Amino acid sequence: MTLPPKPESPKLEPLKFESLDFEPLDEPKHADIAIVCHDIEPYLARFPAVNPASQSPTYPSIFSFSRASITQLEQRSWDLILVESATKQYTAPLIQMQQQSSCSILFINNPSNDRHAITQVCANISAKLYSDEMPNNLDVADMRLFDSINHHLFAFNSLSDAIDFLQSNPSVTVTAALYLAHNVANLAHYQQAMADLAANLNDNCSFFTSMLDTGQGQCSILVCLSAANEQTL
Repeated sequence: MTLPPKPESPKLEPLKFESLDFEPLDEPKHADIAIVCHDIEPYLARFPAVNPASQSPTYPSIFSFSRASITQLEQRSWDLILVESATKQYTAPLIQMQQQSSCSILFINNPSNDRHAITQVCANISAKLYSDEMPNNLDVADMRLFDSINHHLFAFNSLSDAIDFLQSNPSVTVTAALYLAHNVANLAHYQQAMADLAANLNDNCSFFTSMLDTGQGQCSILVCLSAANEQTL
């Protein structure tokens, strides 16, 4: 029996590579964050006025409480504004500004009116939001869960102070909480601190945790309380 001839293998053309011109990726745009405070000096010492390595801001804009500052804030679009212990004189125009824009404004206080703690927490949160430090798990979208004129925001730069406050007010409803650990050298201690704070939060509380090596103070804690608890505070 005669077998049919074996078919010839097709000739393979050499592969041709064309040069590809890739456009460089733009650096991610940092959020535009402003801080309104009573004393700008601690912030000016913390954040540089100019970052020569980048044309985009990598630090928050700082404003002192004044009518001129409110006007400046209104002339620019912001992603997030942190406000330290605002008096009624400035709360009203800021709330009006908030209602007329998509900007999130957080009015931050402390149960003992500890402005040093408020300043440290505002600065540390801003530093984390501008940082690429791992874990890179906190952004402006998370902070918007703390944004409500129907809630109270309290800042603490000490874990024990935050826990003491929550245990002294067991009837409060915490809707959101942030624990930002500083200069973590022991992961077990970090996890224990998270557990200690979580034990004093409501079951349905949105709880955010992260780390910041350059944080000032023992830690940064922000708790959001329902305004329904106003009579108990």
